[in-house]
Formats: sequence, C-alpha cells, structure tokens
Amino acid sequence: MTLRKVIFWLHLVLALAAGVVIMSMAVTGMLIAFEPQIVEFSERAVRRVSPAANAVRMSLDSVLTQARQVHPDVRPERIGIRNDPQASVAVSFGREAGTVYVDPYTGDVLGGESWVHGFLHTVEQWHRWLASRDIWRPVTGASNLVFLFLVISGFYLWWPRNWNPKSLKAVTVFNSRLTGKARDWNWHNVIGFWCAPILFITTVTGAIMSYQWANDLLYRATGNEPPPTRERRSEKEALGPEPTTVSLDSLVNAVQAQAPGWVSVSMRFPKHDGDSMSASVQEPPTWQPAPRSQLVFDSKTGAVKKWKPFAEENAGRQARTFVKSLHTGQAGGILGQILAFIGAMGAGFLVWTGFALSYRRFFKRRPIKDKVSGSIEISEINVSISNGERLDLERKFAQHSSGA
Repeated sequence: MTLRKVIFWLHLVLALAAGVVIMSMAVTGMLIAFEPQIVEFSERAVRRVSPAANAVRMSLDSVLTQARQVHPDVRPERIGIRNDPQASVAVSFGREAGTVYVDPYTGDVLGGESWVHGFLHTVEQWHRWLASRDIWRPVTGASNLVFLFLVISGFYLWWPRNWNPKSLKAVTVFNSRLTGKARDWNWHNVIGFWCAPILFITTVTGAIMSYQWANDLLYRATGNEPPPTRERRSEKEALGPEPTTVSLDSLVNAVQAQAPGWVSVSMRFPKHDGDSMSASVQEPPTWQPAPRSQLVFDSKTGAVKKWKPFAEENAGRQARTFVKSLHTGQAGGILGQILAFIGAMGAGFLVWTGFALSYRRFFKRRPIKDKVSGSIEISEINVSISNGERLDLERKFAQHSSGA
C-alpha cells in the first residue's frame, strides 16, 4: 500500500469518527464569529446613555449602591467602566444573577443582559465543549486535533499529481456543471484549498487553548517558562466580607495615573478577607487588539501594590493572549472576523461533502454498463490520470450511462 493510500484512509476514517463534532464546532463558530458586535447592538439600550449637556457623573460608590438594589441578597463580583461619557456602568453579580447596567449620571438601573447575550454564551459553551466542560471537553479537544490532521493531510491529498492548468483548475475553481459525486469531489477540494490557511490557524490556536501541553509549548518556544497551572475554583464558592470600603473613584484615578489612555477597566472585588483588589485595564490596541494590563490594590487602603503593563509581559504571555484573538479572528478586526466566519462555514461544507463522498463510496457504487466490456465501476479504474482528467472521465461515463 502506497503512502498516499495510507494517508487517504487515515483521512477518511478519522473524518468519519470526528465529523459530527467538527460540524458542531463549525456551525457554532459561525454563530459566534461576530458575537461582540451582536451583543453590543442587542444591548445598546442599556449600554449607552444620553447625558444632558451639563450632567455630572455620580460617584461609582453611589452607582454600585443603586445596582445592589436589584440584587440585595447577592454580592457584586466586579464593576466595569468604559472611558466613554456615553457608556453606562456594568455591575456583575456572578453567573446566576448576571450583570446590570446603571446610568452613571442619574443612577437609573437600565436593565440587564439581553437574551441574545445568554443565547450566544450558550452557543460558545457548545463550541468549546458541547455545553459540558467536565464531560465533553476531551472530545472537542481531540476532535480539534483530528481536524488539524485533516487540514494538513487534505492538502497533501489535494496536491495534483500532474501540474497543468486543467488539473489545477479542477481543484481550485468551482464547476457549476457538475452533479453528484463529481460535484462533491470538486467542492471538497476547492473549499479545502481556499480555507486551509484559515483552518490551520484556527485548529492550531484551538489546540493551544485546549491542552496544557500545547500552551506550555508556546511559552517554551518563546524562551519563557510556562506559568504554574491554576486550579479552577468552584463557581459556588462562598464569598468573604462586603466589597472594599475604599472609594472606587480613587481607584479609577489610580488607573488614570498609570494608563492615561485606558479604554476600559474591570475591577474585581475581593472574595476573602485580606485579598487584594485587582483591576484589568484595557489599553488602546496595538498589534494586540485588546492589550490588558493588571493593577493590584490593597483592598483596605487603596494603595497600589502592583502595576503590570501589558508591554512588560514576557513574549510567552503576549503570544498566549494573541492566540485567542487569532482563533476568533478579532486580531484582524472586522476583516479577521469575516475570515473566521468563512473558515467555519468552509469547515461545515467540508464535513458535509466528505460525508457525501464516503456514503457514495460505501453505499452507492452502482455499475455503469459499457457496450463493449460490460459492467465496470469508476472506483475500480486504476490508471494514472490527473484529477482534471478523472473528472472528465466520470462525466463522460455518466453521460454514456444516461444515453444507454
């Protein structure tokens, strides 16, 4: 058996084994490709405010007090502020209670997260681990690795045996005149060729996000030691004392002093007595779409304990942050997201056409009568021809059969 046949059968068997999961990740990937824009639009009524000309902002502590009236028995976990006079303030009460938005000028509670937000969050969970992190995460991670192999092996199988304009056109240009197996073969090759670069990036970054060994490999490749593995805390972990009594506005002033051009800041309240209060500061985009610096405060005095600008992070940490934006396409802005959407759609078509070709291979091998030599099957033809010539031969057999 030749190397090409070995790779072909590995490609076929692994694709059939992981195809359903890959299709699920492809469809959900399409749905969440533009998630930030969709959520922002669906919640524009609560995320945006129209202050009067001489309106004065309330203190953040007063805004927090207003938000707590919605969930008086639930501890707030974090507060989010954007450096935009028309942006509301977001106060998060955890996954179960959700987030409420408050007008920073009037103190009015504008509402919470939209159903679209919740729906897309569920879709994302399906995309990452089929809605169950503990049960299906190994399956989606393995399926992603299989898909990476399919992308690489598919390009090898796609490679024309005879390089000429006719054979190259057969595997790089859609042929609308084809039907049945010839059409599926053409679509499978053309879509695989044009989507291969996108899918390669998607699957490699997906592996880094799924596996600790791949994450560590990225750090070591950049000459840095991987950070220690953090244990995932229980979502129902009991909270400690009430949020810090330090003025939140004074903390924002500290952010302003460290990062004058900050875009947004998310401050997490301490969960336990003695814990520090941390702030994630999004700075203006550079080669990273959303670089985030870290600021740590003393929860009792408000003194700055640590300032870690993103620019001072090691190359491994910066690369790891870039991985997610590459995976989602956000590294390239709206164009990158469009390419990510096209890649996910292409993955879905590859699964569909691959299943169709496999079905015809195993269940639809109909003999074609020849007036001279009797019954033969196209799959039994074992001659050295180019991909383009094979398509022409299959089409001639189909026409000959229909006219017989």
